[in-house]
Amino acid sequence: MATHGSSLGCGVWVIDGKTEVVANEGGDRMTPAIVAYTDHDKVVGLPAKQGLYRNASNTICNVKELIGREADSEVVQNAMQNSNVKIICQGAKPFYEVDYKERTHKVSPVSVAAAIFDSLKDTADGQQRVDSHNAVICVPVSFSEQQQRDLVQAAQQASFSVLRVIREPCAALMAYGVEEECVGQTRALVLRLGGRSMTVTIVRVTGGMFHIEKDAVFEMGGNELDELLVQHLAQDYDRQWRCQCLKNQRSAFKLRVAAQQTRQVLSSMATAHCSVESLYDGIDLNTKLSRTRVEALVNPFVQKCLKAVEEVIGSAGSQLTDIEKVVVCGGVGRSPFFIQAVKDRFPSAQILSSLAGDEVIALGAAKQATLLTENNAPSAVSVEADTLPCLQTNILLRMTEDGQQEHRMLFAAFTPMPARRQYRMLLAPEQTDACLVLCTATAPNDTPEPVAKLVLHSLPPGSQVEMVCHCRSDGSLHVTCAEPTSNTSTGLTIEANKLSSS
Repeated sequence: MATHGSSLGCGVWVIDGKTEVVANEGGDRMTPAIVAYTDHDKVVGLPAKQGLYRNASNTICNVKELIGREADSEVVQNAMQNSNVKIICQGAKPFYEVDYKERTHKVSPVSVAAAIFDSLKDTADGQQRVDSHNAVICVPVSFSEQQQRDLVQAAQQASFSVLRVIREPCAALMAYGVEEECVGQTRALVLRLGGRSMTVTIVRVTGGMFHIEKDAVFEMGGNELDELLVQHLAQDYDRQWRCQCLKNQRSAFKLRVAAQQTRQVLSSMATAHCSVESLYDGIDLNTKLSRTRVEALVNPFVQKCLKAVEEVIGSAGSQLTDIEKVVVCGGVGRSPFFIQAVKDRFPSAQILSSLAGDEVIALGAAKQATLLTENNAPSAVSVEADTLPCLQTNILLRMTEDGQQEHRMLFAAFTPMPARRQYRMLLAPEQTDACLVLCTATAPNDTPEPVAKLVLHSLPPGSQVEMVCHCRSDGSLHVTCAEPTSNTSTGLTIEANKLSSS
């Protein structure tokens, strides 16, 4: 099971029934999603990243942004202006133009993505314990069907058999088993802070199914944190040696690499040593940074991120207290200072951050792949969104027990159809009639509106009434009530338009 984002790729494999993140040749569990073309070879991952400065015009980064897009799209046009690699358009599709083996080649985004997938596959094959290349591919919520098709094609070119395409927030929730422990409805927030962007997704979990209520992407990520560290390190260095190291392109590149490594170390350590050999004019950089110092440095950025999260929740018509679970993921999301800031902002929610942030989505994909292979899912994948018809309103049962009127939830909004519920009501010793009123409510806090009533007369005192509700695929609701000892029963059907319009 393989997945790759804009900055990093991760392969999580099911080996002997257990999910396992397979490390690459360098011992890293994450592989940079970078492909470099040289006069002799095609290089993927860390070696490509290390040669980025020397071979910038032939080193492709962020291919996920271009895959499946038309040449006239705004994203492609911006990439053509800002990319170090030349991007040309042919047949309404973007292509990279690189020098490879002493010739100029046109390379499609699909081919670049395939090279990244192939690298992940080779990493697992090197372990000699993987006997299957079945895969579940994770995509952002914003991915179009064409983007999904192209990503699936890239995986298939790398000899993967793609079983399913799922959304990244859903995979993150599956990694923590939220769909298994959910009773009734749960509203969850998936907060992914990656290298180049932050994605905020509000997901309603109902009956093991996911309904994405709101999704927003912001252009803020680890690159901004790295830039803050770069400026801090450069100021100290320039002050000490009376120079301006960032004006030298080579020095700026080396300092950015060091800043990124330092940030990653501080995700798990209290202090980090930052060193760059011959940073500027033959003078080395050697300094030590504490997590406390960096936290103070990046706090404005963290607050900006959380403010954006609050705006997304508000635009969805919700409040912070409506969020019951928060999944923090992404390479930058694993930082302790960021996780603590999220905990402080959502004190009543359960914060799920125990798994490595940059592996969470891939772990969820592996779990989905395991379920599919256990149930003999078809090998052919459909990239159309996996959607099910769902109820658009809450259906409740109004009843009177012990003289008190109350409403009990039968079907929550967004319950996948068809669905079936069974309910038993025990009559009081002196009670011989049973009255059950079916109601609907758009939101949980709305006043339930009655839509139908079922009444059973002349029942044995203290008897038990059994009610079966069947919500059909067409949205209609069929209800039957019966008292078995007296052989008394009644039933009705409520059409879908009456449920939705009430």
